[in-house]
Amino acid sequence: MINAYDYRFLLGPHSEISLPLQRLLTQNSKRLHEVGSEFPPVKSHRETMKKMLKRTVLELASPSAHNEYVNSILEKTETECIIYTYDAFIGSRKNALVDGVLYPSLEKKIYPLRQLTQGHNVTLVLPLQHVVQFIEKELKNVPGLRKELSSNPGDFSFSWLTFVWRIREAWPEARIVLWDVDQVAFNWPGFV
Repeated sequence: MINAYDYRFLLGPHSEISLPLQRLLTQNSKRLHEVGSEFPPVKSHRETMKKMLKRTVLELASPSAHNEYVNSILEKTETECIIYTYDAFIGSRKNALVDGVLYPSLEKKIYPLRQLTQGHNVTLVLPLQHVVQFIEKELKNVPGLRKELSSNPGDFSFSWLTFVWRIREAWPEARIVLWDVDQVAFNWPGFV
């Protein structure tokens, strides 16, 4: 077992690149293994993660909890880098923008995962896109959002900067990598 793992997390925001990236990583599992990385099966990894993160913060911070987590998701004992993608981890599309705050439950969602991966190298990859793209593609079916935006356009201010700063505050030891959604296909090898 490795003493310190490298984690690559894509936890949000919602993006059209999430599913294609998952397929790409799944299709390249042999190549990932060759470079010491692993992208565990999405469904079982999410179920394991959900179950683990229900534990208390003290339990999550223990090495035994981390070992249990790693042993339940990895196929290869020599894996050094664990990749996890779930763009709804920090919040659902329905709750992505509430009272002008992007992903208001972000800090609450991230904290348990931070505890579980304490002492390990964590990179949070944030695939960002222009605000218009984000609203039109990712939040188009959010009830009432279009009406709210069109009725009070002067009250709407949107900044990815605030979102990124909140993540930095919630997980200061994590490395944050910002990706332009349109450039992900060119940059995905850096993800592993």
